[in-house]
Amino acid sequence: MGLLVPLPASAQESKPKEAPVIELSATMLGDTELPPLFYVDVKRDEKGKEVKEFKPFAVSRSSRSPATKIPFLASMQLFAGRFDEKGKPDMKPYLEIPAKKPGDRLLLVFHLDSKGSPQQTFLDDSAATHPPGTVRMVNFSPDRIAFSAGGSPVKIAAGGQAMTEPVITPEGRFPFIYFVERGGQKPYQSPTKLLSFRKPGSRLLVAYTAMPTEIPTGEQNADGSDKTVTEYQPVACRLYDSIGSGIAAANGTSSKPSATPAPTPQDQTVNLIALEGAVPANSEIEMLWDGQGATSKAKVVPGKLTAVKAPAAGGMTLRLSNGTPVGSAHFSNSSRQHLLVLSPGEDSLGAATVSSFENSLQSHPAGAVRVFNLTPYQLAYSAGNKIAYVNPKEEAVIEFPSGENSLKLAVKANDGWKLVMDTKPVKPQSNERNLLFVSKSLGKDEFNIQEVSQ
Repeated sequence: MGLLVPLPASAQESKPKEAPVIELSATMLGDTELPPLFYVDVKRDEKGKEVKEFKPFAVSRSSRSPATKIPFLASMQLFAGRFDEKGKPDMKPYLEIPAKKPGDRLLLVFHLDSKGSPQQTFLDDSAATHPPGTVRMVNFSPDRIAFSAGGSPVKIAAGGQAMTEPVITPEGRFPFIYFVERGGQKPYQSPTKLLSFRKPGSRLLVAYTAMPTEIPTGEQNADGSDKTVTEYQPVACRLYDSIGSGIAAANGTSSKPSATPAPTPQDQTVNLIALEGAVPANSEIEMLWDGQGATSKAKVVPGKLTAVKAPAAGGMTLRLSNGTPVGSAHFSNSSRQHLLVLSPGEDSLGAATVSSFENSLQSHPAGAVRVFNLTPYQLAYSAGNKIAYVNPKEEAVIEFPSGENSLKLAVKANDGWKLVMDTKPVKPQSNERNLLFVSKSLGKDEFNIQEVSQ
């Protein structure tokens, strides 16, 4: 029997190498008409010869198509065309695919602009750009928009995009809402939707675009049917998919038990105040405490302090009782006394501004005035011969001189200092703390001043 001697590697039959690929998904928003699309696939036959062939490219309507693996070539295109009766391809270039390297993952969105003209946009769809457990919103319109996935609203300029991690409730859901500012029209606020991630590794892409909508004119056609006109209305389309290792990893949680038991949280007190115009009058605010699985509720009366017991220092999300997001806040562990201020938003997108401050006696002693500057301007506040300058979005404490003193407040706007408050001489109570909130009226050169005693 002879010996079996291995052949040199060069003489062995090697498996032909497959070409490196990219992944491309596609979605069609609205009634865009598309021709049949194809891509070039590259294979090697049994002799190692490169063979190219046209294969159909899938586009899903109002959802993501399965990712198609397309060979990475020096020039990559989608083609429009057909095969004739003999099976011969009749193809013309339709779109360049802007992939930069093998392994790229892209999403192609076919959509309409505000005039109904077809548009195409490629988005980076990688896990690094859009991780699992996050909500990404892309604005294909000329409008300014903002959205919230349970936390503070995020603003998006025309043609822009933004991403946020949703605030998951104990039920595994998160509220989603968006706002639209359209030129010359009343700002739009969408209904609040309670959404959830249905699969491990899920993520959500929301595409804000224009959809054709038939609007009745009030007139009738000759056959008795209602006359309509087509207008392109803004619509937010929700596109889910799964990628990566799951929501738990994206949210920084783990199913493994902790090695050491968590310390027992200590209660804290939050004094909540909503300034005029921040939220609807007599609203009920819900506070979802991060990592605690607990919810606090408070009835808010504009201009009055409401004390709320909370489970522990940390972060929280605020929303109205109907699910509309208000914002989020984070408290330091250095104090168990906190002040939460809701002031009107700085633009017409409907979002309140949430500011948090320490509220201990060390930070604000009795017999002193604390001035909160919620404007974009510098303030000067005087009590008798004492003056405090307060930078935008900051606060300052000033102790009253003895006896009665006039209180004055000036704002340094574009045209110099402007006196906005000048009171008669007053004498504060030695056992009280006075809080002065200064905010700017939306779209007006006016300032709102609210004073509260505590």
